[in-house]
Amino acid sequence: PYHAGQNILHVSEPIEDVAKRYDMTADEFWEALKPLRAKLLEVRDTRVRPGLDDKILTAWNGLMISAMAKGFLVTGDERYRDAAEKAATFILNNMRSDTGMLYRTYRNGQAKHLGYLDDHANLATGLTDLYEVTGNIGWLNAATDIADTMIKEYDDPEGPGFYSTSDEHTHLITKQKSSYDGSEPSGNSMAVWALLRLSRYTDNERYYELAAETIRANFETLQKYPRALTQMIVGLDFALGKKREVVIAGHEDREDMNALMDVVATRYMPNTLLAFTDGSDESGIPLLKFKTMIEDKATAYVCENYACQRPVHTPSDLRAQIEGPKEEE
Repeated sequence: PYHAGQNILHVSEPIEDVAKRYDMTADEFWEALKPLRAKLLEVRDTRVRPGLDDKILTAWNGLMISAMAKGFLVTGDERYRDAAEKAATFILNNMRSDTGMLYRTYRNGQAKHLGYLDDHANLATGLTDLYEVTGNIGWLNAATDIADTMIKEYDDPEGPGFYSTSDEHTHLITKQKSSYDGSEPSGNSMAVWALLRLSRYTDNERYYELAAETIRANFETLQKYPRALTQMIVGLDFALGKKREVVIAGHEDREDMNALMDVVATRYMPNTLLAFTDGSDESGIPLLKFKTMIEDKATAYVCENYACQRPVHTPSDLRAQIEGPKEEE
């Protein structure tokens, strides 16, 4: 940029180097800046401050929850998981109407405006991601609740796909079905993604059929302008591609459990469902049925379309099953 490094007062070198030049420590340097920063703030306070947009948006938080959940899985940093769970809990407790629909925004203690398709689809996806990395069945139950509300309020009963608005949104000239994936994924694409994954976790055939119908309705656009539907392509690949399930049964925070979790956390595995369980087999999730610890050891199950390989206990064995046989050179 033409004015890069010229338009904002800043320190362009490492603080230690600048402080050394003036025979100061870094702490002394920052202390010397305090009166200067105070003078700068005094001048700035004479200007009109920019507007502050501090509202909470359900759809954007749904995307953030997904990102934080995945960040926790990959890094093991509990701050990411805690932030995702805090956001999810807040939305579920404060941004739902009496009918179960989500509200679009929240500010100053008040939730406003009934949500749209993307609010429900994004949050259902975020809650599914939270379940995937925590094993907390409550998040999966919440995801299915939101998905059921999304179907009830936004599904077109006379054709494929989902409307962006529900019948509760009044004074509309027409109802639209948005599928374009731009700076944000569209509501229909995220609905496809949420329903396809939930169908695998819950064995709900209706979820799959609604997702498949939506993909078929957009198939001509997918063929001609694939870059316009990038998120839906992800769903299409999941629907048509090889699908795998990895279940790890063990006690949370035990060393053998963490060692197996590290194997899946350090690999990019598209079209793979992850699930963690204590092996009690009480969740009612078909994917977890009969997935228990063996000989009181953390046990991993690698399955393809629910047909599983032999259970394994060691990271090396799990890695070998995930990566498959090595090709001969």
